[in-house]
Amino acid sequence: MELGIRQGDGWQFNYRGTMYSVPSNTLVVTQPQEAHYADSTSDRDCTFRGLRVGIDLLQQVATEVAGRKTALPSFGMPLVHDRDLNTQIVQVHQALEESISGLEPKNPNPKSQI
Repeated sequence: MELGIRQGDGWQFNYRGTMYSVPSNTLVVTQPQEAHYADSTSDRDCTFRGLRVGIDLLQQVATEVAGRKTALPSFGMPLVHDRDLNTQIVQVHQALEESISGLEPKNPNPKSQI
C-alpha cells in the first residue's frame, strides 16, 4: 500500500481508470501492486511525500486490529480528507527524512561525484 501526500495545487491523480483532482495536503491511498500515476497541472512547485507499506506488514496490522486473520484493508475512495491525520503523516515522513539524511555519508567535495 502506498500512502502519499501531495503538497501544492494542481494535482491530478489517475487510479483505477478514474482521474481525481487532488487538493493540497490530501492523503492518497493506493492498494498494493496497483498501477497509478499523478501529474501536476500547475507551474508552481509541488511536493510529493510517499510511504510504501509492505503487504506482509499490512496483513499483520490488519490481523492484530481485527483480533483474527483477515483480508487486507481495501479503500474504495483513494482520497482521504482528514486534516489531522494528514498532518501527522507529513510529520512522520519528515522525521523519517531527517533520520535517513543523518545516516547518509557526508561528502566534503560533492563535485567529485559528477
